Amino acid sequence: MEGATGALDLLGVHLIDLFSWIHSEIEWVQAYSATLHAPMKGDDVTTAVYGLSGGVSAVLETTYCSYLNEHTALYTLEVNGTDGTAVYVLDHGRLSLQLKEDFRSDSFTYQAGTWDSYKFEHALWGGGSLPQVHQDFVHALLAGKPFEIGGDAGSRAIRVVEATRKAALTGKRIQIN
Repeated sequence: MEGATGALDLLGVHLIDLFSWIHSEIEWVQAYSATLHAPMKGDDVTTAVYGLSGGVSAVLETTYCSYLNEHTALYTLEVNGTDGTAVYVLDHGRLSLQLKEDFRSDSFTYQAGTWDSYKFEHALWGGGSLPQVHQDFVHALLAGKPFEIGGDAGSRAIRVVEATRKAALTGKRIQIN
């Protein structure tokens, strides 16, 4: 599958970029990738464990699914830690929390130990994020201003995708420079 594109390249790259944006740089990766069902040359399933700075681990699962409906979540970010769990379904704008401590923000108040859900509209809701990013890029070019997301971030995400593919092919942990 070297050089092939699939679920990792088309879907996973966005979440790889999100890991770095939310927490820190990705330092290493171990992965499994295969084409199990989809009639394609690239992967239809990839699972990767990433080591982020500070000893944090992140797990990425990308798959193609031919059965979709309005309830199928395309992008889900789940964070599990010693102080609680947060699950955010980006395409539905729903955040579910279970935390050790009470939490208060401008948007909601959370009581420790409960499992509560909150709804937030954002740029990814309704699939509008990619066209919006492309439009922002065009506006920046026309205005002669720097684009908010520089090429270095995209280049880094592509290097992580390539390292993930290599880790899956070799079965080894790959350091990311």
